[in-house]
Amino acid sequence: MQTIENVVERLDRITEDSMLDFDPMGYFSAAYYAASTKIMVGVRHNVFEQSHVVEDIYLTMSDRFFDERSTFMKDTKTTGAWQSSFGYLDSMFSMVLQQVMTGIHVHVSLDLAVAVAQVGGERIDRLKGDFDKVFDMFKITAERVEEDMTDRWPTTKFVLKILGVLDNYFVHYNFEKARGETWVFAKELAQATLADKESLIKQRNEVVAQKTKLVKYPGVIMTVVFAVMRMFELGNVAKKTQRLMSLWK
Repeated sequence: MQTIENVVERLDRITEDSMLDFDPMGYFSAAYYAASTKIMVGVRHNVFEQSHVVEDIYLTMSDRFFDERSTFMKDTKTTGAWQSSFGYLDSMFSMVLQQVMTGIHVHVSLDLAVAVAQVGGERIDRLKGDFDKVFDMFKITAERVEEDMTDRWPTTKFVLKILGVLDNYFVHYNFEKARGETWVFAKELAQATLADKESLIKQRNEVVAQKTKLVKYPGVIMTVVFAVMRMFELGNVAKKTQRLMSLWK
């Protein structure tokens, strides 16, 4: 029987392999490892109202991620939202923060919603408190990545200070808006008939894919600024991934 510890170990291996292969997919897996570690500790120390249920939710959403990742690695087209995220990894102009954010955005906006609906069913309302806690752990992870990135790469921090609202745009605004939308969808999915669920998930997938593009391409001016900032990120893929992992190990 799979446990949350198994998932954390698997993410650790995936990230280590990504560093050896200089694969930018390791950026998100490193951040996912961090969020997973927080959730694991929360489950084992009963931080959640229903820790055993949260573990079921986590395992369900992680299975969805691993399935999508496996499909992508086989050069097979994944679902719209994850395709939008994975397909961004080869962009030479994308920053580490953007690549982490696209993955987290898809995972919480789509996979978390589906998992909560599936596990909660008709009694989904009892999971709202724990849903918020899980969501916050991913949000905190994104904020930590942003904080370290701006400290690690002074030019990025300087530009963010000049532009003021960019850090808030990427982390706080998008996440708080996504939280409400994700919960509304989770409730709708939980209450839907079996015949309607597949259609609802497909529609949600398309919506999340479209919103992921806003994280990748937030307007002409911001996109140009980020492309310039990207040139000042120090280190190769392996070193950047290792840096992300060191934030939590």
